[in-house]
Amino acid sequence: MPLPSDPPIMRALVVDDSRAIRLILARMLADLGMVALEAGDANVAEELLVGQGPFDLAIVDWNLPGRDGAELISAFEDTEHRPRVVVTTVPRDRADVADDALRAGADTVIEKPFAREEFVALLVRLGLARRAA
Repeated sequence: MPLPSDPPIMRALVVDDSRAIRLILARMLADLGMVALEAGDANVAEELLVGQGPFDLAIVDWNLPGRDGAELISAFEDTEHRPRVVVTTVPRDRADVADDALRAGADTVIEKPFAREEFVALLVRLGLARRAA
């Protein structure tokens, strides 16, 4: 009898101008069994999307140098392999930015600062993680 195969490894694109935030998010995703590639701006993110995609998940900071999160999310829409879910990180005190992110095409929003448990619960709710890390 054949053994069930392992589920495919999910891939995430983490886009934030803060290297520390990218490392924290990448570690959380790794703890959930995902592989994360990192980009510090929208241009690098698009290069990764084209050259290393497709991705299952994109976590995009709203305030990026050069082009903002809305412009990057729009670029995802124009690709053949749009990430299934885009989680946009926004400042907790800016509800207007959350609304703008959703209008731009984000599937959901998580506000900074957020706790690890909140982030993992969001991914579980979205069906992108099966267990807490």
